[in-house]
Amino acid sequence: MTLLESRDGLQYFTFEHSRDYQQIQFKFLDSVESMDPNNIVALLQMNPYHIDSLLQLSDVCCIQEDQEMARDLIERALYSFECAFHPVCSLTSGTSRLDYLRPENRAFYLAVYKHMMFLERRGCPRTALEYCRLILRYMGDCVYVCAQCAPQVSGVEGRCESHNGKKYSDGLFLFIRTRKMNSADKDKK
Repeated sequence: MTLLESRDGLQYFTFEHSRDYQQIQFKFLDSVESMDPNNIVALLQMNPYHIDSLLQLSDVCCIQEDQEMARDLIERALYSFECAFHPVCSLTSGTSRLDYLRPENRAFYLAVYKHMMFLERRGCPRTALEYCRLILRYMGDCVYVCAQCAPQVSGVEGRCESHNGKKYSDGLFLFIRTRKMNSADKDKK
């Protein structure tokens, strides 16, 4: 991960792929085109932390109803991203941004989104909601993943209860709608 720029108190980051990783990525694309999951497994045996292979094999495991293995693969992908984080990048400060429009960053959002869905299935809706907030915080002005998260979060948010039994209503959907409206206003200008 590299720091692209800092402006207005925000730091913009992106993941970078080395030449070796790009070669592995081409092998991965060939494996996907072959439509044989065994090719992806073979690629993962040689490169156990290749992100796209982990995400793709996780989907294959979901189709085969092996949810535990699918979850483990997603967690391994998140660990790979965590190891690649820039020392200045902070998940909690709210000042770090990853642009979804950069292809290198999309796998991060996909991994976090899938992890959020596994958390919800395991009966951890509040934690899943926090992961959704993480996605929204990192995206900045980008609304592409928000459209995917909104229907999922409505179910998650509906099941979240505080310690005294009150339902959470923290304005998350207003936040999404505001971003969409702000983006529409920018497009008009």
